[in-house]
Amino acid sequence: MPEFNNDNNKNMPPNQKWGSRSRAMEDKDMDNGKKSSLLKAEESRFTELESIELGAPVGDSKELSVTGPQEGPGGKVPTKKALSEKPERKIDNLEQLIAYAYSRKGKRISLQPAEEKRICSQPQLSIDARNRLFALAQADYLLAVPRQLLLIMRDIVGYTSLRNELKDFVGVVLKRHPIFSLEELQAVICGREDAIGTRHALEMVATQDLLNLSLDTEMAPSKFKTLGNNAVYCLALWLAEARDLSPWELSRTLFDAFWYAEGKKVTDSTKQLRLITEIKDLTGVGLVCRAFIERVDKETRLAVIA
Repeated sequence: MPEFNNDNNKNMPPNQKWGSRSRAMEDKDMDNGKKSSLLKAEESRFTELESIELGAPVGDSKELSVTGPQEGPGGKVPTKKALSEKPERKIDNLEQLIAYAYSRKGKRISLQPAEEKRICSQPQLSIDARNRLFALAQADYLLAVPRQLLLIMRDIVGYTSLRNELKDFVGVVLKRHPIFSLEELQAVICGREDAIGTRHALEMVATQDLLNLSLDTEMAPSKFKTLGNNAVYCLALWLAEARDLSPWELSRTLFDAFWYAEGKKVTDSTKQLRLITEIKDLTGVGLVCRAFIERVDKETRLAVIA
């Protein structure tokens, strides 16, 4: 209703003045209108109920939709637990394995013996499958998944064609990523005879100016650090397989090319203690420390003998 205005009311004819009718009359008309609307609504509702009982269609079927749990297969209503459960994992071929790895976004994956056998029955990727998987890989800007695929590849024993197909896929993914675009790194991944050494390659990745990479997306500065770490470890695993490096050799190379430089950045003793006591992966740290101690003990014994 328009706002009441005394000035405008003075210039209007008596029969058109705002508020010329009594408030009581207006309330009475409104009450009558409401009653009339309610009666019409009630009449319409009963008409619909009669139509439903007779099986006649009434309006849109969506109005009669049930909002509660619907019956599933076999006429059973699924429980709350069943509704919250994740879809059953199904891996019957290599494409499904790689797609599953990308759905995990870098989390650890494992391959069951039965799944391994099923995949080996069709280990080759078709052109269409490769295109679909490369689209997933292109969205993995942080290179979170290739390392998991390389670890799975190392666990596959006795199925050479499957290992080679998986390795070829990861190799293409690495070569296509901008962080490995330098010619020297391309030569390393391709396994060329003129390729640089393992330590040099890892140092080249670790010291790149990541902010100037030609990525198809914008990332927060903290994400570039994650990308750099992932790239170093991806290449380290790739070279461990291609150049048959032992865990000790890889640990020493990573220390020389990557870990030592990172450790030198922290000089404050309190911060050093904080970082040391915040280590979560105790197994990994234990393996590296044990490898170094065993190496030192071996070299010490050789020096005494000499």
